[in-house]
Amino acid sequence: LPLFRPSSPWQNGAILFRSPDGKPWPYQPGSSKQTTWIDLLYARPGSGKSVLSNAINLALCLAGGIQRLPRISIIDIGPSSSGLISLIKEALPHDKRYMAAYHRMRMTPEFSINPFDTQLGCRYPTPQERSFLVNFITLLGTPIGSDRPYDGIADMAGLVVDELYKRAADDGNPGVYTSGVDEIIDGLLVEIGFVKDSRTTWWEVTDALFLAGFTREAILSQCYAMPLLSEAAAICRTPSVEDLYGKITAPTGESLIEAFSRMISAAVREYPILSQPTRFDLGEAKVVSLDLDEVAKSGGDAASRQTAVMYMLARYVLARHFYLTEENVSDMPASYKTYHEKRISEIREDPKRIVFDEFHRTSKTAAVRDQVIVDMREGRKWKVQVALISQSVEDFDPV
Repeated sequence: LPLFRPSSPWQNGAILFRSPDGKPWPYQPGSSKQTTWIDLLYARPGSGKSVLSNAINLALCLAGGIQRLPRISIIDIGPSSSGLISLIKEALPHDKRYMAAYHRMRMTPEFSINPFDTQLGCRYPTPQERSFLVNFITLLGTPIGSDRPYDGIADMAGLVVDELYKRAADDGNPGVYTSGVDEIIDGLLVEIGFVKDSRTTWWEVTDALFLAGFTREAILSQCYAMPLLSEAAAICRTPSVEDLYGKITAPTGESLIEAFSRMISAAVREYPILSQPTRFDLGEAKVVSLDLDEVAKSGGDAASRQTAVMYMLARYVLARHFYLTEENVSDMPASYKTYHEKRISEIREDPKRIVFDEFHRTSKTAAVRDQVIVDMREGRKWKVQVALISQSVEDFDPV
């Protein structure tokens, strides 16, 4: 008694809520008592949504029986999650503090993120990475203020992605290694006795560093072997793309290839962080918050587009490893298989959580909404929890 007091299905949990009459109500995020883990948080500004989100994220880190720190990715507007990150950082031993990271994104070269980066050693993207790239390039190839791209752009984006990777692979026209780009890599190559000539490629450097046991430096070196967004504007004029799409005319009167090339060139100009090799490196961080306040503006059509691009990019950078499976390993180069098998089995075991704060900012961007709904529908298979935080229940789609 009393019979009508709410009781919790959890016997114990890492977070304690209170029932309306003040009784402790335990809750364990990501437990097997729920079939899927989707949290929608909404309340007026200043009601404590971010505090609640931080408490749930901390509870995930303090859950009983976990072997390692869970993987938590927070896409934030403003610094509300920076307190949680510093709390976790201070609680970790000195040599493990890199596992929690908070970054405020800016449109400057040191935050460059190349969306074409693949898993270490892989010349081609995994199927999930490829489908993200096709969506992403389709988004960049959609006229500002329009809901959908011109007919044929989405198909062409897939072909352009394939051609870019073909050209960057070993048997195509891979990037040639140049000394002086990264002093650490240059020094290590001398140390391991690597013999280079005028035709040495970045891929050969990456393989040599990895085989010598310098995994972190191999990841840095691979960034220079990857195709870049700026090359997409040129590669759409190659014969293989011209033959299929050269005769289609866009509604603007120009050919589809010219329209695509123009919009990609505009994206390279508008978003300088997309068109250079990756310099913004999360390393081995597990609990990461990206603050998009400076790069995801609200306002007119151009601001909505920029917000969409930045949310897509942030979600990709933070969560691209969540969706790796053991099947992906079979497509990877032989020398990297053992490394990826161990890594993927750890990722599969760990609880994973993606948090989108200020979700109303994505209301005009179908690409981001579609991606989030896919994450929600398929999250259970990958042990991924999804949390959306906004100010009104109307901010969430009916689905």
